[in-house]
Amino acid sequence: MRVQDPVKYAEVLLTIARPREGFTEERIRSMFGNQEIEVRLPISIPVHLTYQTAFVDKEGRLQFREDIYGRDKDLLAILKSNERKLADMPIERKDNAVRREALAMPDQAWGWGGQNFFARLFGSPVAQAGPRRRSVTERVR
Repeated sequence: MRVQDPVKYAEVLLTIARPREGFTEERIRSMFGNQEIEVRLPISIPVHLTYQTAFVDKEGRLQFREDIYGRDKDLLAILKSNERKLADMPIERKDNAVRREALAMPDQAWGWGGQNFFARLFGSPVAQAGPRRRSVTERVR
């Protein structure tokens, strides 16, 4: 699997799994070398993978990339066919207490300065376009 920023990904996962052990990007980079180092996670962390050929860039423009794995073609064929019910079928997942507890924790509990998991993993969210406009009733006051 390819990851855009594997050191950041490792830092986030290790901070979740081993929060008191001080795994930083610098510490993780210092572990690089000629030998493998196995770091076991004491908890199971679900990782959800997505494959996207379209996304919105930092300027808010829609971007498309080549579908190198041919997934879009397969999905479009299902959506256009009479077998669409396959694409709409929910997948039953077993309850996972660790996941439920992790999702219930406030962002501040992770020690990330108030950033949520996704902001920590993927960077700051895209800034809103322009200042917030006030309504007519707000201007009158």
